[in-house]
Amino acid sequence: MAHPLTQQPPSSLPFAFAARPSPLAFGFGLPSTSSSSSSVLNTPNKASTTTWPTFSSSPSKVTASRLRLNPSPNVTHTSLKRSRQSRSPSSSPPLTPSFSTSIHSNIRVDRSQSKVDLSEVAGLALQDPLTSYAGKSKQPKRTRLTADKNDQTLGEDIDVGILLATLPPSAHLPILLQVLRDNPSLSASILPQIPRPDLRSCINELECGLDRIRKLVGPIQSMYGLQTSVSSARRWERVRDEVETFCRTASTYIRYITSTSPGATAIDPQSLFALLHPLTTHLLFLLALIPSSSPFGNGIQSATPGNVVLELAKLILSKWNTWILELAAEVNDRGGMYPYSVVIQWADTLDHIVSGPSTSSSDQSIVPHWSSSSSTVQSPEPDSQSLQPSFREAFVPIRDQFLTRVGWLVGRSRSNFN
Repeated sequence: MAHPLTQQPPSSLPFAFAARPSPLAFGFGLPSTSSSSSSVLNTPNKASTTTWPTFSSSPSKVTASRLRLNPSPNVTHTSLKRSRQSRSPSSSPPLTPSFSTSIHSNIRVDRSQSKVDLSEVAGLALQDPLTSYAGKSKQPKRTRLTADKNDQTLGEDIDVGILLATLPPSAHLPILLQVLRDNPSLSASILPQIPRPDLRSCINELECGLDRIRKLVGPIQSMYGLQTSVSSARRWERVRDEVETFCRTASTYIRYITSTSPGATAIDPQSLFALLHPLTTHLLFLLALIPSSSPFGNGIQSATPGNVVLELAKLILSKWNTWILELAAEVNDRGGMYPYSVVIQWADTLDHIVSGPSTSSSDQSIVPHWSSSSSTVQSPEPDSQSLQPSFREAFVPIRDQFLTRVGWLVGRSRSNFN
């Protein structure tokens, strides 16, 4: 029986090597000629039809001698150990000789064309995972510009009325006032949308404002029953802010209620009298609070701290004149008539404003506490330099004009007071 190492492999085997090489022999199993090995490497598609020559002697000796005598630089062969180490335990199938050879040939031919651009690789590494598959990168600057445009058009897409409806009614006034402060021209557009306030509500609001002033005034007499300029000045400093608020509120009510805007009905004489009468009484109380002179000797005039009160006094006098003219036109020109009781009440009220209330000595001695109700608080006593007598004198022509024009309704005339 022949030794297995000396047997010749049959020429009809389709494998690339005749038998498994032995680790004890050098070059065993390699092709006998360089032409055959080069043909195998260069023409991988014809590997199935390649015929291997027979060896006349030991394959290891012939191959080794021919490699030493005829070294060829063009012959490339792989080491047996390298081929054994290249086997991977992975489950993927090995590549066929034809497929692996074609890949290596393509790499050798197109080596210059297969260079990788490192900038493109870096760009792919920085891409967002959500957009890398689409091949588009982020553009932060464009995103910020788009966000700015969205902020500019935010007010156009949001219904402000729905948001205002969710707020309590008390939150609407600060928002509206802030808008008017930023855009004062909007007042002309908002005023026609505001309905005329209720007359009784306006009178009650003015009464509440005067009650706050009366509580701040405190006792109207000094410790010894006399009023000094120092006490008057200190009293005015306590009530200055409340007086300014009251005068501003009263002026707004008078101007808006008596305004003759297009489409609005004019106020009737009875309603206008119901507003002017209590307001005039409140004004007389405020005029008595203004100090006649500065107690500190710095040259401050008496009219300086009470400018808002004087402006309100002028406005009230002008509205009384308007009331008499409207009443005379209604009675004398258009034939309107009013009950006797109503006209006599008007006449008595005007006489009371001109002459002033009659007070006794017992009433003047009462000094109420500052926390008492407004109905029991006594008005300050006007001195000779107070503005209260000046207002009463300015009201005399208004009383006389009333008696001259409509006094005949109650049998009174101006001659009765001469």
